[in-house]
Amino acid sequence: LCISDALISDYSSICIEYLPLNKPIISFIFDEKEYCQKRGLEFDFEDENIGPGIVVKEKDNFTSVLTSLLRGDFDNTYWTERRNRCLETHYTYPDGNSSERIWKLILKSLKE
Repeated sequence: LCISDALISDYSSICIEYLPLNKPIISFIFDEKEYCQKRGLEFDFEDENIGPGIVVKEKDNFTSVLTSLLRGDFDNTYWTERRNRCLETHYTYPDGNSSERIWKLILKSLKE
């Protein structure tokens, strides 16, 4: 993920895992109605505080959105701020120090 310039995903939680990188995200959910009927969906991709990227629902629009991505149109202030809002929604500690915190908890519990 670190070496990529952007993420194109579907309903996967990978878009949330990708958020700390603050890079463009496209959610390609062309079969949303069928997906909701079969599996259910608890995630509103279009909510600006939850869904971190542009949502593409029509196959015909995918090419134009991909072209915009390649031009850098999703590196603007709006998308950067939206990704930051989503990051705050999904992460308590988005600072990259989670492993250190876990290690300290392990050490603390071993001492008790």
